[in-house]
Amino acid sequence: MKVNEVFIHSVRNPIMCLITKAQMRALRTADHSNTTPIIKLFMGCLTWLVTEIDSDGILWGYADIGQGQVEFGTLCHVSELPTLKVGPAYIERDYYFKPVPGTKYLEMESLVGI
Repeated sequence: MKVNEVFIHSVRNPIMCLITKAQMRALRTADHSNTTPIIKLFMGCLTWLVTEIDSDGILWGYADIGQGQVEFGTLCHVSELPTLKVGPAYIERDYYFKPVPGTKYLEMESLVGI
């Protein structure tokens, strides 16, 4: 799938929609100064809070891989999302995630449970 095609479609894996069309629009309009997450993705001890997508299809945001620290940077290419899994478990989107304004995610020890 070409990057431009990805930007007009939702992103799905075999079990759920990971990024809706509306969320994709929000990610596209965000820029590097955006630190407010739009989507929360998780799998096992991995938690990603996605803040934007660049013109090449790279997702940016906060990452917690379960080692006691949160980092900010590139996460993966949007086309890789549907294939990410550990064993039989695919990455999932938290349908109920709502960012809390003013939260300092980089100062947190973990993103699990937020």
